[in-house]
Amino acid sequence: MRWPLRIVGWLASVVVTLVVLLLVASFSFNLATSAGGRPVRSLWHGRFLVADGVLTAFQEWGSHGTPIVLIGGFVEPSFVWDGVAPLLARSHRVFALDLDGVGYSQRALDSGGAPSFVRTIIRNTPFATSALRLATRWTWPVKEILANAYGPYHPPLGDALAKRWTKQFDALGAEHALETMAGRTLPGFPRAAIQKIHVKATVVWGSHDSVDDLREGRQTATDLHARFVLIPDAGHLSLLSAPATVARAIAAIP
Repeated sequence: MRWPLRIVGWLASVVVTLVVLLLVASFSFNLATSAGGRPVRSLWHGRFLVADGVLTAFQEWGSHGTPIVLIGGFVEPSFVWDGVAPLLARSHRVFALDLDGVGYSQRALDSGGAPSFVRTIIRNTPFATSALRLATRWTWPVKEILANAYGPYHPPLGDALAKRWTKQFDALGAEHALETMAGRTLPGFPRAAIQKIHVKATVVWGSHDSVDDLREGRQTATDLHARFVLIPDAGHLSLLSAPATVARAIAAIP
């Protein structure tokens, strides 16, 4: 009866050896690829302002009319609005900014609170850092994400476009900012809270969005008592694939 125990012991030693080898490889990769990050001013040659003590990257279009402030979502720099903003700027002053932790604004996120399980894993193992660096150095995963963001009709998804999106992760403190965001609860509001919001709004949705279900968009519009605009053949970021339609939807908000 000893041979089953020997097999178990042998398998356990193999698993431990593999884990140790992966840890060594991950630590070595992280050490070799660590550049410490670069100041945001060296990465973004646009405009900055200091907002609440944070150096904030922003863009501005137009010279007259009521102001419109455009804000992107998760890891979406202000350039995602480059197709929409000039159209709105014909009759509005338009501003697009990078929030703290995103794009080319200074990384000043405070982890705050007790460490979550996710943040504990990220802080105490090198694998998450390795995964992030591999994702930002290999262009194919970024291209897959962009294909979904644009939808079925998209520009050539070359290395230059992928690098335009990943360049933001070269910023000083970018990895810490992602670590902090990963350890937090996903932002959002319960339906009961949304139903108490009384603002003039429009919900714009891409028909080929595979990130958020179309039913969720319609439900959000219903809860807000808002107009719902479905953009055909657009992906998760309809502002990229159909900027004119998105601009018209924004301009039509009373």
